[in-house]
Amino acid sequence: MSYLIKEMPFEERPRERFKKYGVEALSNVELLSILLRTGTGKKSVKDVSLDILKEYKINDLKDVSFNSLKMIKGVGEVKAITIISAIEFGKRVCSVTSKILSILLIVALFDTFIFKGSFGNLTNR
Repeated sequence: MSYLIKEMPFEERPRERFKKYGVEALSNVELLSILLRTGTGKKSVKDVSLDILKEYKINDLKDVSFNSLKMIKGVGEVKAITIISAIEFGKRVCSVTSKILSILLIVALFDTFIFKGSFGNLTNR
């Protein structure tokens, strides 16, 4: 069993590391711990996060079901809903970004192959 978050040195706590170093510096366990917020009476939030990430590789989480998450000790309905909701929100953000990039790529290809790059030269006219 690892330390409870409140027993960790202040500067090593996930939220403090987030504020000091940015989200990119956090491990997957730390990110998941922030989402879950609390552990159980017997497990720290870090231990619950570790158990989830041992059961599911990070790529597999995109398809995880509510019931399969609840089977992990320390993950009840609220934690399962939180995880799946965060994953769905991430999918939606990526979907919008992907659509925008696709449109930009189509415009660039259209310009290059149909107009031979003339859109890029409009300011030179």
